[in-house]
Amino acid sequence: MHNDLWKDIKNLSRYDNYIELELFEYQILNDLFSKIQTVKYNGGGANLDFFLGQYGNNITSCVNIERNIINRDGMDILQTIEHYKQKYNYEGSYHFDNRDALLNPIFDYYYDCVCDCIGPEKVNYEFINPPKYYVLYHYAKIENFSWITEFDKKIPLQFATKNLAMFSHIETPIYRNYHNTNKVKRKRMTVNSREVPVLSNGRGD
Repeated sequence: MHNDLWKDIKNLSRYDNYIELELFEYQILNDLFSKIQTVKYNGGGANLDFFLGQYGNNITSCVNIERNIINRDGMDILQTIEHYKQKYNYEGSYHFDNRDALLNPIFDYYYDCVCDCIGPEKVNYEFINPPKYYVLYHYAKIENFSWITEFDKKIPLQFATKNLAMFSHIETPIYRNYHNTNKVKRKRMTVNSREVPVLSNGRGD
């Protein structure tokens, strides 16, 4: 991730920009997006995560299925998306699909990466067109662990963080870039008799 972008993320207002991830998690998305070209977000909101992830990469298209046009803090989502497009120099195709993301299977059409901000409750995970990478935003909800363990049997869990779980059939050593850097600590957890790296911000999370 470019140093100027890293500084910009640190200076963003959490209230005005709806920041939910740790800073190093944005770095992880930026590295992951360097390996892909098409992205789908389920419930992406104003989609700051996508715009930071695509910065400096070659993302050709993004679909964001989001039922709200004003978020719970009063942010105008469409206006904010247009601001982010310019601020983070995104020139690819971007489609804001204003509907409930629960109405269709999450893997209905093929995308290199699917980012799921509303699962796993009530989401249809029928394997019609599974992606290369699937990112679940679990937001540290421990009740999602049993679901993650079961889903790992379909698409292997590559690593997890406080807020994200990244699944792929492709061995993905992205986490190695963050070991002992930016105060990020690496631990391990056992998922289906397999050790999986877990990254934390070093503050005991």
